[in-house]
Amino acid sequence: MKAYLLKLYKSFLNSKLITKIFVILSLIIYAAILSITLIKVEYEVIMPGGLTPVSDYINIDTDKKMGEVYTVSVYTKREISLFQKWIGKLNPHLDLEKYDPKNVLTKEEDIKQGEIYRNLSIKYSVIVAYTEAMKNNPNVNITYEFTGAVIYHKFKNTPKELSLGDTITKVNGEPVTIDNYEKILLRNSPIDTDTCNVNQKEITLTVIKEGKREETDIKVNDNCNKKYLIEAFLLPDFNIKEATPKFNQKKINNLGPSGGLMQTLGIYNALVDEDVTKGYRIVGTGTINLNGTSGIIGGVKQKIITAQLIDLLYNYPIDIFFVTADNFKEAKYIYERLPNPSFELIEVNSFSAVLEHLNKKVAKK
Repeated sequence: MKAYLLKLYKSFLNSKLITKIFVILSLIIYAAILSITLIKVEYEVIMPGGLTPVSDYINIDTDKKMGEVYTVSVYTKREISLFQKWIGKLNPHLDLEKYDPKNVLTKEEDIKQGEIYRNLSIKYSVIVAYTEAMKNNPNVNITYEFTGAVIYHKFKNTPKELSLGDTITKVNGEPVTIDNYEKILLRNSPIDTDTCNVNQKEITLTVIKEGKREETDIKVNDNCNKKYLIEAFLLPDFNIKEATPKFNQKKINNLGPSGGLMQTLGIYNALVDEDVTKGYRIVGTGTINLNGTSGIIGGVKQKIITAQLIDLLYNYPIDIFFVTADNFKEAKYIYERLPNPSFELIEVNSFSAVLEHLNKKVAKK
């Protein structure tokens, strides 16, 4: 190999000037292309994704069907190349977002967080749908209990003793409840601005880790800018003790909570006698809260585009696209620039608003 390279080099030295110039320029161009494809930048790209029928991953033990109800997802890729960033800027279907690598989770943590979000979202959908269906169907019933506050997002300064998925049940012996799970972790003493960077407060947490209950002593450094004793994001978790009819959750690769609103609709439709979907093909995006309200999600631009692409590429037109009120302005901006969208875009802020809109529609023939 060494002899071959040496021969190649001598051949280059003995070549004509025009050949040398061509070879050098080719190497420069090659090096430039190689650089822009290998150099990573601190951006993530958000791309259109796909549709998933709710019935693909949630099954209700009843003869009633969920109807054509779909969640919509996007694809994201972090730490893209410089070349991918340039392409992203030129493609109107993509969005680029800069991120701080110091404040992001590892790939494994990111997946874990998405799984926690998704599983909580499905629990919330089941609880809301069954609770609403009980008003119309005496054969529907659900009982559940609050189990604690689960950690679904960590920061660099989250105590190392805590992991994603840990469920906090007590703080200094005081039970965590659905009513106090946020307040109980707020700092509970006045801040002394002269000593706030050196004082320490030791708290004892009762935590469920991988199904095992244990007490963990954590020292928390006071900080003038800190609002919470434990810097982590928490959500209420529940154990569904019994549900009639029974339901089961199948494996799904989709992550996050944005399917909550449509999951609730699909489950509810399988529990009541009437077909509330009226035969329409329905897509939507938005979280679901225990009180039935729907919250903000990310990637709404790509989700609207996904619904349009599904129609154009597969001749699979969508009839209705529900979007949460917090995302409606951005969704409408994109929707109004689509070429002849097949679906109507509907703004909602709760599950009851979804049912109200569908109740006004005539069944699709």
